[in-house]
Amino acid sequence: MRRRRLLVVLGVVVVVLGGVAYGLTMSPLLAVDTVQVRGTSHLTPAQITAAAGVHDGDAMAWIDTGAAVSGMEALPYVRGARIEREWPHTVRITVQERVPVAWLDGPGGKAVVDRSGRVLETVDAPPPGMAQLVGAKIVPPPGGAVDAVAAARVAGTLAALWVGGVSSVEATDHGIVLHLAAGPEIRMGEATQVAAKVRAGLAVLDA
Repeated sequence: MRRRRLLVVLGVVVVVLGGVAYGLTMSPLLAVDTVQVRGTSHLTPAQITAAAGVHDGDAMAWIDTGAAVSGMEALPYVRGARIEREWPHTVRITVQERVPVAWLDGPGGKAVVDRSGRVLETVDAPPPGMAQLVGAKIVPPPGGAVDAVAAARVAGTLAALWVGGVSSVEATDHGIVLHLAAGPEIRMGEATQVAAKVRAGLAVLDA
C-alpha cells in the first residue's frame, strides 16, 4: 500500500515537472526575438525566414531545424543552408547561394541558370555581361534543370576564370562551341579539361 502511494506521488511529481518544463519552453523567456540571416545576395532575409518558417515569437525549443533547412533548400537559389539556436532568443541562419553563370530563352522569359543547369529565376532581360546558353531543348520553371548541363558547366568555368567576351555557349551534337563577341568561335568538343581548352583557344586567337 505504501509503495503504491509512493508511485502515485512520483507520477504526480513527474506530471507537474513536465507541465512546468513545457510551460517554460512556450514562455516569452525562451522565444525568438532575433533572426540573423547571412550569405544572401540574390535573396532577401525575409524570403529566407519565410521559407524556413521561423518568426519572431516562436518557441526556440520547438523549432524544427530539419524542416527549416528543407524549406530553405527548396528555394531555387539555395545550394545549402544551416540553422543554429543561440539561447535564449537568437536564431542564426547561414545560406550558401547558387551562382548564376548563363541565361537562355525560356517560355516565360530569360531563364538564369547555375553551372549545374538549375534554373534559378526567370527575368525579362538578359543579365548584363552573362553568356547565353544555346542548344537546350528543355527549359523548366525555376527549381528545375535544363538538359544542356555540359554547356552550363562550361559557362560556370568561364565565369570562374573571369573570361569575358564569350557571347554564347552552345551545346551541339559534336560538343560545346564558344561564340565570342568579337566574331570567332572556339570548338571545344567534349566538356572536359575546359579551363585548359579555353586558355589554349584564347592564346591561338591572340596570336
